[in-house]
Amino acid sequence: MNKKLIFVSCGQQNNQERDLGLAIKNLIDNTDGYEGYFAQDVSSLEALTNNIFKNIKRCAGCIAILHPRGVIGANGGHRQQRSSVWVNQEIAIEIPILVFKDPSVALEGAMQYLIVNSNPIPSSMQAILPQIKEWLRSTAFPDLQSQEQGIISPETKQEFEKQIPSAEPLHPLVNKIKSKGYLKVGIYPSRFVPNRISSLAACKKIIQDSNVSLRGWDYPHWSRRDDDRQIGHDWIQGAADFLGNIEVWRFYQSGQFVHYSACREDWERWETNWGTPPRENEKWLNILSTLYWVTEIFEFASRLCQKAGFGEGVHVSIELHGMEGRRLKYAGVAKISPPNCVSSISVIYFENDLPSKHLTADAHKLALDFFIHVLESFGWDDHDGELKKCFAKDQVEFLKR
Repeated sequence: MNKKLIFVSCGQQNNQERDLGLAIKNLIDNTDGYEGYFAQDVSSLEALTNNIFKNIKRCAGCIAILHPRGVIGANGGHRQQRSSVWVNQEIAIEIPILVFKDPSVALEGAMQYLIVNSNPIPSSMQAILPQIKEWLRSTAFPDLQSQEQGIISPETKQEFEKQIPSAEPLHPLVNKIKSKGYLKVGIYPSRFVPNRISSLAACKKIIQDSNVSLRGWDYPHWSRRDDDRQIGHDWIQGAADFLGNIEVWRFYQSGQFVHYSACREDWERWETNWGTPPRENEKWLNILSTLYWVTEIFEFASRLCQKAGFGEGVHVSIELHGMEGRRLKYAGVAKISPPNCVSSISVIYFENDLPSKHLTADAHKLALDFFIHVLESFGWDDHDGELKKCFAKDQVEFLKR
């Protein structure tokens, strides 16, 4: 039977700290089905790369002991202790984490989002080991074989799907959104951990830090009105209905993000600078607005993946509903003239399980590729790649805003 590897992240500045790390490793080794990894005498960059980071990727869980290591800047007028920088690097990983923290230590970076209910460091070794033994007994650790292959299992997808209510919509506005053309976005990490994010306050900060604001309406929209924001047992939610911008989004502590947004073209009031209004019952899709929309979604997904500690993989799905019979059109002056393109497809979608590194490195390319797929779904083919070159320039200009 393959044993699950548990990473022990513990200070080694003195014999007491080293003895604690070794005692934890020995406990793990003597528990059926588990093996402990405790890096000793690792001080070089080569050792960090070849030993620690390599073994982190193999680990199913992590036990971290946060000892005070020095004073950091004032927070609200209070000077705080930081823990080991090495431990900070080791702990920002997507696996179950058990943390014991000195009360004087401040959580930094990803740790403030990923650590759930850290325990105080007991005064004796005998007090800490039973807690670790119980954690090993009660924790559901990931299937590392699937995780190493970058696969999101059907079981994991079902766990995320269960979080979304099926009997009723997330918000009354969802029914209005679905009454015409709309966009649905889903983003979640490669492994289901119900409390991946430590608190609802941390969820709020992650959304605000990941928010994309490149034009007059941000993605996702963070309303300043209290009535537009809701809080549930394990989620936060935002909604808006303003001048054609109709949307509902929800973000769970598991890291799952769900977003419904109306096609603005079906709801916006027509102004003179928007060109000729469509005829009655005519449906259309604004070409440049769609490019901007898709670019914002992938940029947000990239930021969310990093801020929420998604780890090795991420699932991204984008669905454009109500596209059948809809016509491609520019609002304003066209830089490149589209043919008479009408979609015969009701739903145009993108769905993929991506390595996190791929998403964060190539978010804009992924957005452009999907946008070209949307054009081709309307019958505007990019035979020679000129369409992509043209709209790549528009995307670059948009991202400079």
